[in-house]
Order: sequence, then C-alpha cells, then structure tokens
Amino acid sequence: MTEVLIKPGGEEKFGIYRNWFERHVPTMTELFSPLGDLFILSIPARTLLAECRRPGLYLYVMALPSAGFHVPLYVGKSQSPSSRWSTGHVAGLNKNGMGSYAGWRRALAGRGAETLLYVLHESEIVEPPLRGFPRTVGAVEYQLIALATDFSALLLNSEGVAR
Repeated sequence: MTEVLIKPGGEEKFGIYRNWFERHVPTMTELFSPLGDLFILSIPARTLLAECRRPGLYLYVMALPSAGFHVPLYVGKSQSPSSRWSTGHVAGLNKNGMGSYAGWRRALAGRGAETLLYVLHESEIVEPPLRGFPRTVGAVEYQLIALATDFSALLLNSEGVAR
C-alpha cells in the first residue's frame, strides 16, 4: 500500500474531516479492480452504487489510505452515483485520461487497487463538517473540498478552491 502523506500544517483540517467522517461512518469499499491500464469498478463498488436508488442527492468521496485512515482524492455529488461513476468517471479514466481525467490517471497511477469509495444519501448527513454551516449535500461537498485542500496533496477537485 502506498501511503499518502498529510500536507505539513494540515493536521487540524484532517482532524475536522476525520471527526465528521467518524460521526457518519459510511460504508467504504474498494473502488477499482484494475485490469492492465484500465479502471473497472470493483464488484463491491458496483454493489454499493447499485444500492443508491433513493430520490435525492448523494455525496461521494474517492479516497486513498493514509495514516491508518484515508485522504480524499475527489469529492462529488450526484442524483445517480451509479451512472456518474460508470458512464462518467470510469469512462473518462479509460479514454486515456483525456482532459480533467489526465490528473486522475496521474494520481491513481499504481494506486488503483487501493482506491476507496464511500457514498452518503442526503438523509444520512446528520451534521456539516464545519459547525454553523448548512448540511445540504452541496454545502457539505464544498466544505469537504475546502478542508481537504489544506491537507490532501492529491485532491483532484478545483471547485471551491481559490485558483
């Protein structure tokens, strides 16, 4: 397993993220079953995504193991995480990582089998990562991105991040 390091000075934000995650305890599963240079959704990931059938929004996070825990690589939202992953992200990764997926392929190089996924339905979000902020899926997505920007050197999101 390749260890992903927390950015220097990012320990406090990592702690806030970890506390939020531990209060929600979503099911995490391996995301990919790499086949050569192709990315294929693992059976556990397909099972998890197939269970996402309730109306409403879902928050999903792709992560890598780190410091006995994990760090986010990408934070997103979708009404249908299954189609977002199968026809969106995986398809983009397997088209030689063109466009924004070129960064994904670089970040996942040699780590595809270690990549994790968790998904939360909007009804499962009991509180925001940052007290006093909304707990809607969109608000939580941006809070997680803002926190991860300060501790994850591999974060692939650019939304909500000063450019």
